Amino acid sequence: MGLSTILILIKDGFDLYGDKHLRESAAAFPRPYDGTSSSYFPVLLLKILNTNENQWNIFNFCLIFIFIFTVGFNLLFRYTLKNGFIIFSIFINSPSITILLQQIGHYQTLFVITSILFTLFRNKYLSFISGIFMVLSSPEYSLISLVLLYLWSKAAGIKDYLGKIKILLCFSFFLLFLNFIAIKKANTEGRLDGLKPNLETSVESFVASGYLGIYAGWGSIWVIIILIFRTYAKNKLIYLTSAIFFIPAIFYATTADGTRIFVGLTSILLMPIIFLFANINYKFVKFELLLLFWLLPNFISEIGSPYFKLPFEFVHSDKFEQIKNLFR
Repeated sequence: MGLSTILILIKDGFDLYGDKHLRESAAAFPRPYDGTSSSYFPVLLLKILNTNENQWNIFNFCLIFIFIFTVGFNLLFRYTLKNGFIIFSIFINSPSITILLQQIGHYQTLFVITSILFTLFRNKYLSFISGIFMVLSSPEYSLISLVLLYLWSKAAGIKDYLGKIKILLCFSFFLLFLNFIAIKKANTEGRLDGLKPNLETSVESFVASGYLGIYAGWGSIWVIIILIFRTYAKNKLIYLTSAIFFIPAIFYATTADGTRIFVGLTSILLMPIIFLFANINYKFVKFELLLLFWLLPNFISEIGSPYFKLPFEFVHSDKFEQIKNLFR
């Protein structure tokens, strides 16, 4: 796992987002600062830790690696050493990891991590606790992600998540209601307020990015998604395509936040997709497939732009100085 983690750093690169939004939201809490103030878990974590930006970036960097190793050990215990390593390699080459490494410190980091842990843990208590923190990390994202997981569960005939989905959906609605009241009372702009002025730019950049934008949303995971599509009956494809493509693509195209939105919403499906693939296409889990995952590129589209952020773009920007400053 250690070698795989080093290789994914070489492949994906990394960049710093820092504590933007979180710093202001933590200072204003419990009064909302803007639409991102509803990311309660990271906001309160930053407020409690009271770190500066460099410390927050280092903390998030360590958190991401602890998360990666947690997933790795879980897979190695669940499968044989060989197949666990191959499945871990599929996981670590996913766009979810690319987003985490390319935006270290971002308020969405904890949401991506907890949504993946929610569907990773077989222990119902650990899974449910992860789900609670997922909703606390972003009630808005959670609401949509839980709907995607529900559609996926209907398509795959998996009932494990249905009870937890209903409870967490109620929790998401409750927090959204509280947040709506707080936003209105504080006369602050919420997430919905940013949709209309950014809609035209967002749709233009979505169209300009073409199929590369859609590819970036799942990256190499598209390989196993296509194999899963081939396995399922036609009457279930509407659930699969809605969860995996149509609904995330609508939000990707209209919210002006690029690949981050697509990946944020679909990270909850990452482990269910990998597990289902391992079960129904076990013969495909070979080193030839592993090589394909390592060769397929990872990149993300930037906010409101057809431009794609390459792994080591920071070398040609002031971010390089920021990264060097972490170790001074």
